Amino acid sequence: MKKILRWMYGLLGLGICAAVAVLLFNMGLIGGFSASLPEIEYVQGLPVGEEIPCGKKTSDEFELIAQDGEVSLYFRAEDANFCVETASGERWYAFPPEGADDWARGVFKTEMVSSLIINYIDLENKENVKKNSQAASVKKDTFTVRKIENGFRTDYYFKDGDVTIPVEVFLKDGCLEVRILTGEIVEAQKERYILSSVRLLPYFGCAAESDEGYVFVPDGQGALMHVNNGKGNMQEYRAAVYGENASATRMFSAADAYAASLPVFGVKRNDAAFLAVITAGENAAYINAMPAFRDTSYTNVWAEYKLRYTDSYMLDASSNLGQTITLYQDEAIEAAACQQRYYFLEGETADYNGMADCYRSYLLAECGVTEQPADDTVLFVDFAAAVTRKESLLGVPVNRVRQLSSLTDIQTMYEGLCAEVTGGIRLRIGEWSKDAVKDKLDTRFQWAAGNSWTGWNELQSAVTAQGDTVSLTVDPVSYRKGGSGIIPIRDSAMSLSGSPAFQYEFKFGTRMRNEEERGYLLHPALLETYAAKAMAALDQQDVQSLSPLTLPDTRYGSYSKNRAYPGQTQQAAEAVLAMLAEEYSLVLERPNAFALPYADFVTDVPGDFSRYDVLDETVPFLQMVYSGLTGYAGETVNLSADPDSAVLHAIATGEALHYELITGDAELLIDTDLNTLFSARPELWLPHMKEAAAQVAQAREATENTRLTHFEWLSVGVSVSTFENGAVICVNDTNEAIAWQGESIPAGTWLAGKEDAE
Repeated sequence: MKKILRWMYGLLGLGICAAVAVLLFNMGLIGGFSASLPEIEYVQGLPVGEEIPCGKKTSDEFELIAQDGEVSLYFRAEDANFCVETASGERWYAFPPEGADDWARGVFKTEMVSSLIINYIDLENKENVKKNSQAASVKKDTFTVRKIENGFRTDYYFKDGDVTIPVEVFLKDGCLEVRILTGEIVEAQKERYILSSVRLLPYFGCAAESDEGYVFVPDGQGALMHVNNGKGNMQEYRAAVYGENASATRMFSAADAYAASLPVFGVKRNDAAFLAVITAGENAAYINAMPAFRDTSYTNVWAEYKLRYTDSYMLDASSNLGQTITLYQDEAIEAAACQQRYYFLEGETADYNGMADCYRSYLLAECGVTEQPADDTVLFVDFAAAVTRKESLLGVPVNRVRQLSSLTDIQTMYEGLCAEVTGGIRLRIGEWSKDAVKDKLDTRFQWAAGNSWTGWNELQSAVTAQGDTVSLTVDPVSYRKGGSGIIPIRDSAMSLSGSPAFQYEFKFGTRMRNEEERGYLLHPALLETYAAKAMAALDQQDVQSLSPLTLPDTRYGSYSKNRAYPGQTQQAAEAVLAMLAEEYSLVLERPNAFALPYADFVTDVPGDFSRYDVLDETVPFLQMVYSGLTGYAGETVNLSADPDSAVLHAIATGEALHYELITGDAELLIDTDLNTLFSARPELWLPHMKEAAAQVAQAREATENTRLTHFEWLSVGVSVSTFENGAVICVNDTNEAIAWQGESIPAGTWLAGKEDAE
């Protein structure tokens, strides 16, 4: 009996020791890694000159303060308002010069004449407080303005919150630059007040009730909110640049919405327009658009910068007494600066087409993106190679890896397509390696479920012999299980609560997260180390093209030991992409803007927008940006609600057609992670693929595969696209025939013409 008791006490002691070890491990006190990311390098302000007298008793006139070419900057000392005047005499004001309108009520009267609207957290009273620069600083005469090169600097002091925020406004290369110098923000009582977010120029260039035009936001492929659209009773548009922080705790998914993959927004107002590019702090930015007659009579768009991360934590989540608490990050401000550059457009360029061309030029000049030869891809075909599914073995549930697609069958299908399709065909193989199929980070790169490197070499040889490309997916970021040297509790990104930043899937019906399946994100400081290790293993094989998943389109940080902010994660991701691009051509799926310099091809380009109530229509802004910079394919045709419309959209935008298939038994997809491939049997889709590819090839013949330069909606479902060679394509995605350029276009078809045709 004593032996049994000693044995039980021993087990209990081991259990306690293990629990303590896990706790210390989770806290990073033992067993952690030493890797870290470079510290944030805050942007330095320009040298300041003499002070400009400001306040109630100073001039109420706008006075010239700087010029750059044909662009002039004016400043009004009375209320710190400013405006930019372009060559045509058009003026863009920081906020309406006549002051608050009669429609606005309460705090909105001062918010609409403010350059800043801040939120800070009162830790003592546990509340979030909002203040605007007009009421809390300008009217109280607690701001100073000093000259800087080609502009001015304003330091706004908010007595409530005891914080000073410096803002620089200056002209450069014919543009307006505005930035918050986050490294010089002074929080005098940080033990009580911490700055959480700032709206920068929320009413810059806003459109009045008498104006015509729209606001552009980078939602999906691109979206417009018309001025005075009668939707003042609806919620404003709001989207995180590069997506929500994936380290945040989410109990449910509110909606299936597109992330803002480009850090841009714009306004068309009558015959003029501007495009704003967020050039620093984009990882902390949210883009917001407000319809007229919601808070004021103006239509406006702006960026808000979340300077400190907040998270929620559920106490006793399994109980009816569960309680949610809010956690605040009280360390350094995340963004190196919050900076916006305004490009001013006039005449024929003053619309979303001109904005797309402007941003495309910005990418070429400032971001390391280069123009590429025309890509002739008409088909981009994904194949899922294997899947893990639960099966019964002698009545016992087990996980088995089953083959979905054979490399031999893929090669046979590819050769059959080549015989009938004019134009390039790209293939991508996913869910192919043993580790990936088992939800591990892949470091061994062994084929699963009967496929092999021999079959891969034969497939790649057949594809490259035709001048085409086949890629393998790799995911150096997300995983569900440890292994290959990865220990999730040590090596994953951490949430603000100190636990791993769990990644959940959300149920379609309830939007609640699936508690049974959760994954992890690799700590940002380990991204480059892991990628180098993985590349060393992959170098042993003949692979020419990769498609890195998660890395190009996920924004996240880590908020425990070895802290990393999303901007630092982006830098680490760029380093990995640059490393991969040196050896492989890269196919990127829905990449954020920072990843574009490394893309040889882009897939899953959105073909729609999120359809928020406040937005009015969609335009192919992304496609006009990508065109000529990289090849691109749209969303999956065979998983679309209307495949024929998806084909017409590809013709209108110059996209390649995207299909996702398997060559094996579709019943193997049931009750697996890939059950969304509900329509992936090739025998059903091959005829459609061939016919659709023939249409795309015919359109490419007319456009000579030149870039998309202009897009216009003639009416709902009827669009006209103009290409660089002068070809024009009219698409009729309606149920009735239409007349165009003297021709009849039947329903559901398209016609090519010339730009100068009457």
